[in-house]
Amino acid sequence: MAVTSYTTVYGQITAENRAATKHDYLPDPLGSTVALLDSSQNVTNAMSYWPYGEEATGNSTLTPFRFVGTYGYYTDQLNTCRVC
Repeated sequence: MAVTSYTTVYGQITAENRAATKHDYLPDPLGSTVALLDSSQNVTNAMSYWPYGEEATGNSTLTPFRFVGTYGYYTDQLNTCRVC
């Protein structure tokens, strides 16, 4: 089983290391993850949201930290937002 580790700065998630692959989080002003960047700073996954957190676009399988996710809120399998 692969271990995922997260880097935080002042309580905000800034990066993850999943199965030896590092991704940086690119948040919007609300703290929602709008893109994941690889080590070369290329966008590997882009996301956008409707008001109140419904996902408008994006492949959300890479990270559970999406809508206001950089502040520790995550989306579980039932697509409900929770805080960790």
